[in-house]
Amino acid sequence: MKRFISSLPRLLATGFLLGFGGRLRADDAMGPTAAQVSELIGQNRQLAEQVRAQQAVIEKLNAEMAEMREASERHERTLRSLQDQAEGSAPPPAAATAGGPTIRISGEAGLGFFRTGPGGQFPNSEFRVDHAKVLIEARVWKNAYAVAELDLATREASDEAFHLGEFYADFENVSELWDADRVLNVRIGRFNIPFGEEYQVRGVLDNPLISHAVSDLWGIDEGVEVYGEAGGFRYVVAVQNGGRSALHDFDSDKAVTARLSYDPRSWLHLSASALRTGRLSAQNDKMSELWFGGGFFRALGAPATTTTFRANLYEADGAVRWKQGQLKAAAGWVRFDDDDRAGDHARAMRYHFVEAVQQLT
Repeated sequence: MKRFISSLPRLLATGFLLGFGGRLRADDAMGPTAAQVSELIGQNRQLAEQVRAQQAVIEKLNAEMAEMREASERHERTLRSLQDQAEGSAPPPAAATAGGPTIRISGEAGLGFFRTGPGGQFPNSEFRVDHAKVLIEARVWKNAYAVAELDLATREASDEAFHLGEFYADFENVSELWDADRVLNVRIGRFNIPFGEEYQVRGVLDNPLISHAVSDLWGIDEGVEVYGEAGGFRYVVAVQNGGRSALHDFDSDKAVTARLSYDPRSWLHLSASALRTGRLSAQNDKMSELWFGGGFFRALGAPATTTTFRANLYEADGAVRWKQGQLKAAAGWVRFDDDDRAGDHARAMRYHFVEAVQQLT
């Protein structure tokens, strides 16, 4: 009995250890098996492969989007370049876009073979450069421009030297200062005398005909001009020297020109012009700047008895236009006189012309 009692603690300890070990084995039986762990590892591997595949797809889409943006930008640049070429000018530099300067150089020329009768201007059947000029236009600021024209050859010139054509500064839409669009524009320098309508289409690109009207009124002179439009009417008023010399003006009396035009219909154009050359010096100016009928106005009296001469002109113009042609007409009146003490050289002249043009192609 005593031996049993002394062995009891060892039995209880052994029982506790057996019970604890059995519990440990039971807890191990409730944890993940090797198959489950292997399955989890496989699932993780599949998820990692899917993430890598999705990342590859995302990178591919990003690359394709970048290519599409680049192609779109190239397409837009091409469209802008084509539009600039269609408008006849290269894309403006950044300075011009912000209102800075830009320059455009252009030119025109007429080449031909001319033959007239013995009494004509070209009796010897000749090849000639009938007209050639270079035009430089510079945008100085937002609405300010400078224009220079170099005449390389003209039919009226009696030499082969270069001549200065128009040379002026143009301030467009000055009336914008008081919120009136195109009512007032200002031109200063050397420019066409704004009388009549024909001078505007004397160039070879504007006039399909070889010859001009018999009156052929035109000229280039130094001065100042204002022009604009309001209420459907267009106007121009110019004050210029009047004399032929481009270096000096030998009289204080100035030439004044005015023209008023109106289009009552889109196919109908009407205008009226008036001009006075002012009193010009017979000894120094010698002739007017205005060309009329193949020559310039000049004094008819002898130099010893004549000091000044002058001319006043008036003209009415009309044009009917259709899609591929036009019919235009003009009628004018000229009053000329000089102060010759030895005789009266006053002249009154009338002129008119009708011109029809039809494009065949």
